[in-house]
Amino acid sequence: MTSLGAPLARGSRSVVHEWGSSAVAKVPLASTPEGWIRFEAAYAATVSQSGLPVPRVLGIERLHGRDISIFERIDGPTMWDSLLSQPSSAESFGEVLAELHHQVFAVAPLISLPAQRTRLVTKLREASRRTHTELLQLIDMVPISNTPAVLCHGDFHPKNVMLTKAGPVIVDWFDACRGSAVGDIARSSLLLEGSQLELGEHLPGGSSSVIETLREHYLQRICSLQQTTVHEIERWRDVQQGARLSEGVAQHITAAGQLLNVD
Repeated sequence: MTSLGAPLARGSRSVVHEWGSSAVAKVPLASTPEGWIRFEAAYAATVSQSGLPVPRVLGIERLHGRDISIFERIDGPTMWDSLLSQPSSAESFGEVLAELHHQVFAVAPLISLPAQRTRLVTKLREASRRTHTELLQLIDMVPISNTPAVLCHGDFHPKNVMLTKAGPVIVDWFDACRGSAVGDIARSSLLLEGSQLELGEHLPGGSSSVIETLREHYLQRICSLQQTTVHEIERWRDVQQGARLSEGVAQHITAAGQLLNVD
């Protein structure tokens, strides 16, 4: 039987390890709910049928009484790591990020994926439990989209894009859903704000000036491709910020107070 190898990457829910020479194993953290691994693997397998550049799901194994998922190994740095080594390329990386996100939205919605609104409502309820009950009022602020639902990644940022010799590959599909492209863009725009670097480790080691340059060019390009505006994206910001407070980062408690103007 293949054994767990050296760790390759760490996220907020799992650690990715070597698994033989051509695969990786995603091992959940102790704090990650039981069942998360199977859900994420199922979403990733569903998305892989779309033709998008995503790692293939190779199966589920058991390790120390918990499920771990096995994925095709993708060799190459993340877009974020490449940006850290080439900060002067922030403008071009922002445009590439937008073009790749646009490719995601071109995929027809997959009925087996959760609805975007369901995900947001669930996160807002969890955020209200973790921080302030007043966050429940944001549920009524989730915009109603008048456009057809599309495939949404749910957590699209430079650390979830790997740059290989064959081209970019999109990873980490746990938050995949069907819904509004503008809502998904708003989540990415939020994560690319310089101030968000202080609220967790999703983009470690960066400077606010570099990330803001990336964000500016990402937004310019994605607005052009999707024929939307920054104003429309901003309509989703507070909802996405509130939903993000469910993700277990301690500093988010302060952010919740700022969002709601409470002490």
